[in-house]
Amino acid sequence: MGSIININSITVNGRKITIDPPLNEPEYSLSAYFAYGSCPYLLVLDSDDKPFRKLGTILTGVESEKSKQTKLYRLNDRPLKVKIEERDPEITYLDSLSFIYQDTQTQELKEVFYPLAELQKIDQQYFLLHQRESLEIDLNKILPDTASNIKLKINGYYELI
Repeated sequence: MGSIININSITVNGRKITIDPPLNEPEYSLSAYFAYGSCPYLLVLDSDDKPFRKLGTILTGVESEKSKQTKLYRLNDRPLKVKIEERDPEITYLDSLSFIYQDTQTQELKEVFYPLAELQKIDQQYFLLHQRESLEIDLNKILPDTASNIKLKINGYYELI
């Protein structure tokens, strides 16, 4: 991977335009008005004394089993927990879920799968999330203290209901 540029704003014709960071989707859903879903949400808990923080939506545009794919999402810093939440009238089908991280002792990239049979491999054995359901993962229970540069790797799709 190359370097990352963090653009906060751009000036066009003398007017400064603020640019939100990636995955900063609005709180509102268009699915009530159009036949388009908003995908499941990804949230992280950075400390026990703060609420979950929304990183955005995941599996964006993967709205049928035909379009199912694996996607990678960078988690900022070292969150304590990760939550995948279905807020809209949709069903999320998760086929595999893992975390890729760099071990600070060895500098090796490693992958750890979430310890639930349906999420261990891509095999069409789905873990389902319906509207108002979530999957909460305590990273301290599955990742070593030496884990850094953590990324969520997820395979699945969602469907409108």
